[in-house]
Amino acid sequence: MGKAAGRVIMWLVSFMLFLAFGIVAKGMLSYGRVDIKADPGVVYSSEEGNIVTSAVDDKVVINGAVSYRDSKGCDLDVAYVPTENKKPLLILVHGESYQSGSRSDVYPLLLTYSQRGLVVASLDYGLLPETSIVEQQNNIKSALEYLAIHADDYEIDSQRVMLIGFSSGAQLAARIAEEVSVDPDRYSYHIVGVGVVSGITDFSKLSDVGTDNELMSIFDNPEWVSLKGTPDTNGEGIEGLDVISSQLNVVEELAKIDVTSNITSDLPPIIIFHGANDEVVPLSVARSFYDGLQGARVTSSLIIITDMDHNTIFAKLIPYLDSFIEKYM
Repeated sequence: MGKAAGRVIMWLVSFMLFLAFGIVAKGMLSYGRVDIKADPGVVYSSEEGNIVTSAVDDKVVINGAVSYRDSKGCDLDVAYVPTENKKPLLILVHGESYQSGSRSDVYPLLLTYSQRGLVVASLDYGLLPETSIVEQQNNIKSALEYLAIHADDYEIDSQRVMLIGFSSGAQLAARIAEEVSVDPDRYSYHIVGVGVVSGITDFSKLSDVGTDNELMSIFDNPEWVSLKGTPDTNGEGIEGLDVISSQLNVVEELAKIDVTSNITSDLPPIIIFHGANDEVVPLSVARSFYDGLQGARVTSSLIIITDMDHNTIFAKLIPYLDSFIEKYM
């Protein structure tokens, strides 16, 4: 073999080694930032991810202000690109402490994911004090039933439904998943995953940021928790809930709708997002929920976004949601 041929072979070998190193390095860099396909568990990230779309593709059909229940504040928007094929359904549940906010708050995600081939619905579900937290949960389940009934109208595959909730909306979404997972045959839809963003998923941990937490006023009013007015007082509730409510019956009602204390092994995969600097819902809430899911062997990941607080975390979700949606929908 001539010297020229030998140099060519050496060059090819060196080039292949360079490519192999590059692929390995890329994989090492991406793992734990946006690639959650291996369900890595707790991930710290400071990755820039603000790629939420703001423009509307002219192929997207948006059905606005659809009334899904004959009750105040029970409207939804549905967006999708018509293809005559059934598509997974993504449900967006806004937050704002159960008392304010609207379906328009999460409109960027509605536009983003409808343009990516999903049917996306953003919900209004009634607000305190005109309704209660329990009734908000019931309203969202009514919206799910409505969309399942009208699956043909909106090209929905009702057996592939995912919920993404924000703050108080995350509590509502996760608690609904728990209720559905207990007796899935009762429902005409199937929940395949839940995204929990800055979620109020463990009421007993809210006082970790101090008893002046803005959410505390909600949890001292039995009418706001449940419209029953005189809740069952047979149980003792959850240790720690007495810190945020002075009334025993409210503590016991909170125990029924608290997410962490109602975890079962039947839950679908769950991804949790929380800002490391969240001063509204402390990080310990997310950690407690994640620990409970792990204890029940529920497929779950906790994504802690550094330098983000309760509201700014919204801009960092897309890369992680993309991977979660791709895997489970």
